[in-house]
Amino acid sequence: MSDPYDKLKSTGGKLRLKGDDPGEKKKKKKKDKERERELEQGGGPTSSSSSSKRNREREESPVRKKEVPMVEGTGRIVITNDTIHGFETKFKGEVEIGDEVHVFHPKTLVVEKRIVTAVLSDRSLTVNEAFSSDIASTTNFHIKKESEALKERALKKVKKEIKMEEGMEPGLHDPSLKDEVSKRLEKQLQKSRNVLTYREKQGMGYKVVTEKLKGDVSREQLLDLRAKKNRDKYCW
Repeated sequence: MSDPYDKLKSTGGKLRLKGDDPGEKKKKKKKDKERERELEQGGGPTSSSSSSKRNREREESPVRKKEVPMVEGTGRIVITNDTIHGFETKFKGEVEIGDEVHVFHPKTLVVEKRIVTAVLSDRSLTVNEAFSSDIASTTNFHIKKESEALKERALKKVKKEIKMEEGMEPGLHDPSLKDEVSKRLEKQLQKSRNVLTYREKQGMGYKVVTEKLKGDVSREQLLDLRAKKNRDKYCW
């Protein structure tokens, strides 16, 4: 009968576990040494692929958006529906179509913002949507110069689309630039039309609720939707 310890003796007296192959260990050590050598040299396929990946990510990363300036408006205002009336204000010089008017509402106690759709005079302008309620007492306001950002983005697009002669720049009154600004403003207004804002009873006061709507919604439809909400006393 064969000695059951013959195999153990043939391996030099060392116990070999299942899957424990000396040849595989040598190959693994060799690969580890090669990998260490590549890392020390700073070259090899691994480092080149990682550097190219970093370069590609840097190229594809979006450019940081320029911060839009916020300025305090001159004078004080009152609000009726979607019309803002000013006292000692300078709307013609300070506000442009596409700007945002920010007002701290005394009833909702939050800053409400609306997009300017028309500057009628130094003391009157209209916005894209009525505030949550009228403001009868004069209050201060701030202007976010979104119109400047609109013009800047439109200018970049016009420059790309039109092959201009060296040294030429499209002016602010250029028809193509005006059209592009109008398109972008309409797109911005369309986004605001798809947002329903209304007041809701909460405890002893009210809170402002904002809902995003699907599809194109007109101002009349927005008013109808707001009128259906309970305790919305500021719909006409």
